[in-house]
Parts: sequence; C-alpha cells; structure tokens
Amino acid sequence: MKIRKKNIILPNHHISELAKYLIDHEYSPKHEITICEKLSYLDEQIVQVTLGEDKQIEFG
Repeated sequence: MKIRKKNIILPNHHISELAKYLIDHEYSPKHEITICEKLSYLDEQIVQVTLGEDKQIEFG
C-alpha cells in the first residue's frame, strides 16, 4: 500500500503506541515520519525516523 498524504497527528498516548498501531494497520515499518516535540521551548526536538526506529527513541 502506498500512502502519499501528509498528516498531523497529536497523540494522547506514547508515540511508540502510535507507531505500533500504524504498523499493525498496513503502514510499513520503513515509513518515514517526523516527530516534533515541545515546539518553541528550549528543549524542542524535531526528529525524522521510520516507524520501526521510533520505538527505540525516548520522547516526553
């Protein structure tokens, strides 16, 4: 399945749970995502990873 739409998701669960959900629903673990955390704060973090890699990174 090729998914070409860009989406913004504001999860109320840990990001690894969201990644697992997407993988379980036909997204490839190689699907690239951008995670933006604490935007405009001093400890802002913007990370580009795959859904599979996402499980290995700690987010707040």
